[in-house]
Amino acid sequence: MLEKDPRDKGDSVGGLLDSFKEIGNTFGLNKFDDYVLVSLDGKTIVPMDVGLGGKDVAEYSNCERQNAVMNKCENVDFKESLYTKLGLPNYSHYFWSINWVQTQSGPLAIYRTSTKIKIVDINNNQVHTAFSRTLGVNEFDIIENADGTTGIEARLGFSKEKINDIESFIKNNTSDIEPIQTLQNS
Repeated sequence: MLEKDPRDKGDSVGGLLDSFKEIGNTFGLNKFDDYVLVSLDGKTIVPMDVGLGGKDVAEYSNCERQNAVMNKCENVDFKESLYTKLGLPNYSHYFWSINWVQTQSGPLAIYRTSTKIKIVDINNNQVHTAFSRTLGVNEFDIIENADGTTGIEARLGFSKEKINDIESFIKNNTSDIEPIQTLQNS
């Protein structure tokens, strides 16, 4: 997996454009291609619709207690982290948003956008939407079943949904299929 080199963080215009890109992606108006899977021979490139944003967590310092629920802090630093300050997974980080598995029918990539979990059938150049929720998808886990199949479980708000065999899901799925996205020039 490769990550696109971000623009200079001091570039205020680039930061503003990135903010608009994040909003547009949330509403399905555009796609990211900030992360790609590349085969070892370099011949297959699979862009993931996952943005660079979300890797960082805020670390506050010089804080004074204002009341029972609020602190006033003088400084904030943003650092890339897999976990939040409370030790919980930072599910916006790509580590928790992208995965890939080798199955009997070939390699599959799984990724989470703000509102969907998608499965990329790399050999057939198709992207299948496994789960969708307008208010957002929290997280997903890949499950290696004892019979050799691979499943996926997603948390959608307060509920969990599961696909026991993603290969079977792809073979039988006839709706919400799109071609693999191509790289954008930027």
